[in-house]
Amino acid sequence: MRSIRAPILLCALALGQSGPALSDGLLESRVDPHTIRTVDVQHRSQTRWTVAIDPLSEADRARFVDDAGAAVEPGVFRPVRQAWRYGFAFDADADFDLAYAVTAISQDAAATARGNPKCVFVFSALAPAVPENAVLNFARAACTLQRAADGTLHLVLDHH
Repeated sequence: MRSIRAPILLCALALGQSGPALSDGLLESRVDPHTIRTVDVQHRSQTRWTVAIDPLSEADRARFVDDAGAAVEPGVFRPVRQAWRYGFAFDADADFDLAYAVTAISQDAAATARGNPKCVFVFSALAPAVPENAVLNFARAACTLQRAADGTLHLVLDHH
């Protein structure tokens, strides 16, 4: 399966689709991620999703790892059924031109009748500690960004 790429996402950014500033905790890993995030499946009946991460800018400076510290290859969809944590790191000389997207697509049989609900989460920052994030929903998806009690940022898939 191929990932949704930059043209649609950059259009959304140009339209000012952004959320509140949110920061994240640290994840222990071999590449020392700057932030961690959790992808949570919270829909009662749609529990089979695939998720891919794609850098949108400065791709050679962005690094992604799973919660075990293994590299996450950009553009590769992986199944997520409950919760999946990933870390984001970047080179020390990177600037705030960095942006990346997490694309999630429902794979449940019932979802195909709805056009497979899809969510795209876009992450960037204006400056240190000033993130600018957006959530785009397609085919009646209702995904959101939520802050957990422990302070971590959760990408909630089709929350109702």
